[in-house]
Parts: sequence; structure tokens; C-alpha cells
Amino acid sequence: MKITESIVRANAIQLIATHGFDSMSLRQLAKASGIHSGSLYVYYKNKDEILLDLMHDYMDDLLSQWQEHKYNYSSASPRLMLDEFVRLHVSQHTSRAYESLIVNMDWRSLKGEGRTLIESLKEAYEAELKSILVMGSSQGIFHLEDISLTAASIISMLRGACEWSCKDERLAKDKVSDGCSQMALRAVGLAAD
Repeated sequence: MKITESIVRANAIQLIATHGFDSMSLRQLAKASGIHSGSLYVYYKNKDEILLDLMHDYMDDLLSQWQEHKYNYSSASPRLMLDEFVRLHVSQHTSRAYESLIVNMDWRSLKGEGRTLIESLKEAYEAELKSILVMGSSQGIFHLEDISLTAASIISMLRGACEWSCKDERLAKDKVSDGCSQMALRAVGLAAD
């Protein structure tokens, strides 16, 4: 990635996270990046492509990191896998807070194939959590009535807690991870440590 392209990306992240995708203009982005508006087209065809690129990069990184992490814990108990899933999620979302906010708030602005792509990445991520829940439930460790509902609840809790902690900053990332891990364990019918 060229220096100017990385500057454009960083400014796009800042502007979209601060003002929302629909409120950001290419003219604002060019000005913030110190280039002429026409120069943006060297990097992106249009504003929608910027949003798709940012979201795809974020979701692809999140899934890739989980795949690598999961491999290291492949023989672990479902309880430990759930804990690791939660901690990785919190780490990714708090270290890339603006990108996380964009993915969670602006994905509805995507159109057509771009929206389908991001929805499929989100579904693949949720499927990773569901596989942990299925494993724990089938082993009699987790006590679940509805795996899909539990997965959606845990993901929603994680997103909300990460968004709150990034705005509030009263809690350190490890405290947020601990709290989210305890809540996820309760959601699957286990007492937290």
C-alpha cells in the first residue's frame, strides 16, 4: 500500500467513524488527505468502494485472526474456546475501534454484491461461534435452548460492550475481556470463575 493510499484509508476511517458514511463526502476526504478530489479516483472508483474496502479488510482480518487462534486451541475445551473467541473479539474491536464502529453502524449503506459479501463474512464469523456452542452443547458442557439465539445474543453483547468501552475508556481492555467472558459463560449456562 502506498503512503498516500494509507493516508486516504486512515482519513476515511476517521471521517466515517466520526460523521457516518452517508455524511462523509469525497471532497472532505480529499481535503483531509491533502490531495485533490480527482486524485481519490486513483485509489477508489467511488465512495461505496471505500466503505466496502474498509469493511472487507476488517472482517477478513477478524476471521483470519480467529482461524489462526482457533488452530492453536483446536484440542481445547469448548469453555476455553468460548473464552478465547470472546477475548479475541474484544481485542480486535478495541484495538481497531473506529473500524469496528464502521462495520457495526454503516454496513447497511453497502449495496448489491458488496453488501452480500460483508453479510457473508459476518455470517461466517457467527458460524465460528455457533460451532463452539454446538461442540459445548453436544458434550453436555453448555446448556442451551437455542444455539442461533445464544450466538446472536453473545455477538450483540460483545459489540455493545466493545462500543461502550471504546467511548467510555473507564475500563482497561483486559477488564472488558474479563467481563464479556463472564457474561458469555453465563449465556451458555455456566458459572463464571
